[in-house]
Amino acid sequence: MQGARGYIQLLATGGTISIGPDGPLRAKNMIKMARRLPAEIPVRGEDFATIHSSSITIAQIESLSARVRTAMDDDHCLGVVITHGTDTMEETAAALESMVHPEKPVVLTGAMVPSKDRGADGPDNVADAIACVNEGSVGGLGVVVVLHQRIHAALEVTKGHTTCPDSFTSGDAGPVGWVTPSSVEIVRTPMRAALTSTKLDQTVALIRLVAGDTGRLIELALNDGYRGLVVECMGAGNVPAPVIEICRRASEAGVIVLTTSRVPAGPMELWPSAGTAGMIPAVLGKARLSGLAARMLLMTALGAEPDQRLSGKQLSDLFIGASPGKIGPMEQGGTTESLGE
Repeated sequence: MQGARGYIQLLATGGTISIGPDGPLRAKNMIKMARRLPAEIPVRGEDFATIHSSSITIAQIESLSARVRTAMDDDHCLGVVITHGTDTMEETAAALESMVHPEKPVVLTGAMVPSKDRGADGPDNVADAIACVNEGSVGGLGVVVVLHQRIHAALEVTKGHTTCPDSFTSGDAGPVGWVTPSSVEIVRTPMRAALTSTKLDQTVALIRLVAGDTGRLIELALNDGYRGLVVECMGAGNVPAPVIEICRRASEAGVIVLTTSRVPAGPMELWPSAGTAGMIPAVLGKARLSGLAARMLLMTALGAEPDQRLSGKQLSDLFIGASPGKIGPMEQGGTTESLGE
């Protein structure tokens, strides 16, 4: 069934939102429980999976991206809503944005409170997600996450609390928009990465630096054949000297090394010696990616077919529009490596 304008596709994957009083809820239940639905646009439900999102596999994310791509190719499909567990929602969102790079609306939503419990937030979240697709204005924003009336860009969103319904945040930039019962308001357009791929390269490690770090975990990843690294550095871009040297060797060996900060918010100014060692700041415009988002983007870049795969220099240009290590508009202030915290 479809309306004059087309239809909205809902893909259910499980998660807290699917926990019903009598067992797992299916896609048709998600549609029925929505607080409101478009009057003349049908919503089709499909059970893609019924899993806890902490158990999602890379193969399942690849399959989900293929299913979304198929929906995008259907001229009658106005967009896709995906109900998903919140544990890995930001990673799936980043993967879909990087792999599919959709121009139609693709909206992930879920719940922090099970649908069987008092105070369940799923019904409102599903309604808001469907409204975003129906209204259409989120289409140019890429994949978005819609929870608690906020619209977050896929490469910017992070989960900030284990149980609070208002858990998801977009850091310094804030949400790209808001949903009210009567409207969808877009307040800014996020930066996007022009990538597409059907596969994710699993040889990308995410490593957080800690006090006294000698780079041993990075060495182990390299010895295990990893082709990409995302290094969460300290503070505003501080990297211990032993780690810089190991990353230099990795970069010279052809391993792509992205870096961001382990601190959730604030600008980053990578030490010059880290930049010359080939460490590439994971910054899109003025938006610094989280380690989780940077990992998915790099997995996409390395998973592309050989004739579409980006080199280290091309990846650097994708992020910074300049040579490795340069922060662009954030490169103000002191650069003396002995200073700062």
